[in-house]
Amino acid sequence: MRLKYQMAVQEIAGTYMALATGEDSHCYKNVLKLNATGKIILEMLCQETSEDAIVAELMKRYEGDETLIRSSVSKIIEKFASEGLIA
Repeated sequence: MRLKYQMAVQEIAGTYMALATGEDSHCYKNVLKLNATGKIILEMLCQETSEDAIVAELMKRYEGDETLIRSSVSKIIEKFASEGLIA
């Protein structure tokens, strides 16, 4: 899976904001408000990846229960999919 649109991420006052860039900005006009984990997931989705690969990367970066991390990743991917961002 990967993002449909090219996205740019900018940190503003401690929050990450993502929006479509270039021609994609005509297709996707919403701005996403992300935490650090959401930013990592969005960046990983800029190229072809899998949910398992995202979970593995987050397990490397954060200490935590794999079940909880997997659940969080699934929720964020579902949110991105509901926004029409996943190809």
